Amino acid sequence: MMRKLLYSFLFFISSKSLSKKSCTPSLGLLCVGMFFVVSFAYADTYYSRTSGNANNRNNWGINTNGTGAAPANFANAGDVFIIRNGNAMTTNGSWTVAGALTINSGGSLAISNTTILGSFNINNGGTASIQNDFTVTTATNITGTISFGSANTTSRTITFTGSVTLNSGAVWNETTSGAAASFSFGNDFTNNATTFNAQNPTHSFTGVNRVLNGNTTTTISNVSITGSYANNINILTVSSALSGSGTLTNSSGKLINIGGTSTIANLVATAAGNSVNYNGSGNQNIKTTDYHNLTISGSGSKTAVGSLTVSNNFTLSSATFVANNATSFTHSFGNYIQNSGVFDFNAGTSGVSNVNISGNFTNTAGASSITTVGFVQNGIFNFNGSAVQTLNMPTDAAAIWVKYNVYAGTTLKLAS
Repeated sequence: MMRKLLYSFLFFISSKSLSKKSCTPSLGLLCVGMFFVVSFAYADTYYSRTSGNANNRNNWGINTNGTGAAPANFANAGDVFIIRNGNAMTTNGSWTVAGALTINSGGSLAISNTTILGSFNINNGGTASIQNDFTVTTATNITGTISFGSANTTSRTITFTGSVTLNSGAVWNETTSGAAASFSFGNDFTNNATTFNAQNPTHSFTGVNRVLNGNTTTTISNVSITGSYANNINILTVSSALSGSGTLTNSSGKLINIGGTSTIANLVATAAGNSVNYNGSGNQNIKTTDYHNLTISGSGSKTAVGSLTVSNNFTLSSATFVANNATSFTHSFGNYIQNSGVFDFNAGTSGVSNVNISGNFTNTAGASSITTVGFVQNGIFNFNGSAVQTLNMPTDAAAIWVKYNVYAGTTLKLAS
C-alpha cells in the first residue's frame, strides 16, 4: 500500500540524514519533492463488505471481496469506495466522502441524508436513489440508474459542481411523489442517456464557457443560465421558462424549442444551420435577438416585442405571429415560409410594420392568413434581395390590405 511506501521512504531519509554530518541543499529539496509526490499518490481502494450503512467505515474493506482493513475515515481525497454486486447500502446520517464513490453492476445506494461526494460513478447495472440534499464536487459519470424521487415534502437541492456525463444506457429519473428537487450544474453537462425525465423545478447552469452536449432529446421545464453555455444537444426543449442573467449560444445544426417565457439575458442563435422554435400551447413573446432559423408553431399568439433579424428561414407553421406589439417594428427575413397559421401585422391604425425579405416568399396557408388592422395598408413586405426572388402565394385573398415593395435592383418572380 502507498501508506507503507510513505513510511519506508521517511525512515530511509531519516536514517541517511542522521548518518551524515550535514544534508546538502540539493538533497533537502529532493527529499521535500519526493515527500510531496509520495504523499499525493497515497490512496487506497475500499470495497463494500456487506449491505448496510455506507457511512459506517467498518462496512468497507481493503480487499476486493470487502474483507481486510477498514478506512480510518472518509476524508482522504485519493481514496476510492466501490459498492459491490449484491450489496445494498444506505445512509443513516450526513455523509461526506472526499474521494470517489463507484456503484458497480448489481450494487445500490439509497441516500436519505445530506451527502457530499468528491466524484461519483454509477456503472451499468448500478443504481442510486437520491432522497436528500446531494453534492458532487468534481466529475459525475453515469451509465446505470439514478433517481431523485422522495416522499419528503421539503424541497431538496442537488448540486453538481463538476461535469456530469450520462452515457448510453443511463437512466436519469426525477419523478417524485414528494417535493421535487432543484438542480444546479457548474460545469459541462452531457446527455446520451437512454432515459431522461426531468421535473418542473429550476435547473440552474452556472458554469462559465461550458457546454451542453449529447444526442438524447432533452426536455427540461425550467432552465436558468447564469453562466455561459454553448448548446450542442441535438434537440433541447425548455417547456416553461428560459431565464437567467447569462448567455446560451445555440450551436450549428442544433434545435432549441421554447415552450414558455424566454427572459434570458442573452440568447445567441446566429450559427449556420441552428434553429429556434417557439412552440408553446399558449401566448408567448419572441425574444428580441438575431436568429438563423426561426420557427413559429404550437398555438396562441407569438408576439414580437422588438425588431427581429432572421438570416435564413422564417417559418410559420401554426399559431399566430404578431409582427408588432401595437407599434412599428422592422423585421428582416431571409426566406419567408408560411404553411399554416396567421401572420398578423398588428401595427395599429397609425403604425407601419415593415418586413424585409431578401430570399423567397412562400405562403400556402390559405385565405386571410396575412392580416392587418383593416382598410389601412400598414403591413408592408419589402423585397430587397440581390438575387432573383420568387413570390409563391397560390390562394386568392391570402393577404388583405398588405403592400408590396420591390426595391431597385431587385427582381421578383411570381410563381405560376
